Amino acid sequence: MTFSCSKSSTCRVPARRREATSRWPGHATAAIATGPGSGPRHLVFHPTLDRLYCVNEHAGSVAAYSVDRATVALREVKYESLMPADFSGPAMGADIHLTPDGAFLYASVRKTDAITTFRLDAATGLMALVGALEVEDYPRGFAINGNFKVWE
Repeated sequence: MTFSCSKSSTCRVPARRREATSRWPGHATAAIATGPGSGPRHLVFHPTLDRLYCVNEHAGSVAAYSVDRATVALREVKYESLMPADFSGPAMGADIHLTPDGAFLYASVRKTDAITTFRLDAATGLMALVGALEVEDYPRGFAINGNFKVWE
């Protein structure tokens, strides 16, 4: 399965399923509307669960979706803000990654100069906030390697 996101005003996350013939179908087989003004930016799959996570650029949030492998249907199961309660304006959510074992999710926000950490439930993949790590100005991207020590 391949998923992509668009920051367009339709705020949809289209999904395509690759057929056994290695040819792409002519159009998206499933899609889900994101919250108004969320601006979906980047996606990451959980390594063992049927979960897809999306960092939203404008809202400064992360959405978790269940993925039906048979139909490619998406269903939002959790939505978490990355922003302080008193923040206003465009958040500029930027990047999202999981640890190789799928235990933690990290998402960066440019306007808060932070990378937020979530612990992922091993059975459900649902997010629980751990905290935010202040980093250098305007974090656009970051990487996690196999030897990464989890910050808690």
